[in-house]
Amino acid sequence: MPPPGQIAFPLPVIFHRSRIRGSRSLLNYLLHWRMQIACTLLEKTRRNVAEVAHEVRYESESAFSAAFNKVLGIRPGQYHRSLSDINA
Repeated sequence: MPPPGQIAFPLPVIFHRSRIRGSRSLLNYLLHWRMQIACTLLEKTRRNVAEVAHEVRYESESAFSAAFNKVLGIRPGQYHRSLSDINA
């Protein structure tokens, strides 16, 4: 039984219902949401890529880098450096 105030649904049910309501799957939505947070952290803090990867809950910097590149078409290190070039 879930803790008070929380509802438990099997993950397959959640994923299926999220597909019906929107064009993006729940996993795709969560991936993009994490990358938005990562971009904000890279833009507005002095954290390096490894720290940002950890902050958005990736176990490895390489997995984070691959996901970031998949979503944004640029490696997070390149993105971070491009921000430095703009602000210089």
